[in-house]
Amino acid sequence: RERYPEGKFEHASTSFVSNVFGWLASGKRNVGKLISKCEARLRSDPLDFQANETLSRIAQKLGWARTEIFSLQTLLLHPKRRPQQVIRLIEAMMKNDQTDHASKVCETFLKVFPDNRDLLAIRKRISILQSIQKVDS
Repeated sequence: RERYPEGKFEHASTSFVSNVFGWLASGKRNVGKLISKCEARLRSDPLDFQANETLSRIAQKLGWARTEIFSLQTLLLHPKRRPQQVIRLIEAMMKNDQTDHASKVCETFLKVFPDNRDLLAIRKRISILQSIQKVDS
């Protein structure tokens, strides 16, 4: 935060986020520009919350599983992390046959968010998926 003049950080973040969500909502394909903006922000601050959130959403929309998972994992290092990001990470891992990792992430964050119903429900889904995978093996 010290890198930005007073007040400009919030404006830049708000503008950046509104541009990204506008793109996601409209389905426009000017992805290169958005990815470049994310990369520029991540070069100066690899834990930039908005840039990682944006990159994870772009990657999800484009089907870039590894980028999505990496961005979501980075978001979890940030103090602003929310259960929704944990759930998105777990779901991305499950889609990419990483159920063991998804299970570990789920159990870890159930300690942080013990009453979160979505995390409890996803733990059941992981358990079912792991059982199916054992039968198929």
